Amino acid sequence: MNRIDVPTLLTIIYVLVDDWYQEQGYRLTPMLPGPEPSFSDNVSMRSMIALR
Repeated sequence: MNRIDVPTLLTIIYVLVDDWYQEQGYRLTPMLPGPEPSFSDNVSMRSMIALR
């Protein structure tokens, strides 16, 4: 069984989530009124997935 080191795994997660979000995920997140968030939606999703 091959092992993947943590930085490589996080890079894979980053690329997969970012690609998905750019293609279709942005349609699922509503634009809400208020100040501009400090993190984009896809950055937030990548962080939550990596923490799991």
